[in-house]
Amino acid sequence: MKHIKQFKSWNAFDKAKEKDGIACTARVGYIEASPAELVRLFGKPLKSDGYKVSGEYLFKIWDRYITLYDWKVTSLYDDRYPRPKDFWANEERVILNVGSHGMDDAGYTVYLLLDLIQTRRAELKVTQSPDERIA
Repeated sequence: MKHIKQFKSWNAFDKAKEKDGIACTARVGYIEASPAELVRLFGKPLKSDGYKVSGEYLFKIWDRYITLYDWKVTSLYDDRYPRPKDFWANEERVILNVGSHGMDDAGYTVYLLLDLIQTRRAELKVTQSPDERIA
């Protein structure tokens, strides 16, 4: 498994769109995760369309682009839902969409993303002092 720094992930979105034309990924699956934990693991999500999606992460694993994003769950879409700031501070697990190109290997795409999250968790536990570790 590559080191997390080799994935050029959460800050690569604009460059990837311009360079490789990946602006449109489609939902291939979903995961359950805590938005707040994702922020701790990968930093703040990238801003997205400001309507249906309040934030997203973009990962490039080998030659595959994978997006992780919320979908119609914040006040940007419906005033009854939490504000994006509150959504991304939520510690409870929620369903987040996984996007990529093509459905032929959707299960593998979700697996790669889950493996990346586990790798990042392990890296943070090793590199942080006991007082700073993520629970």
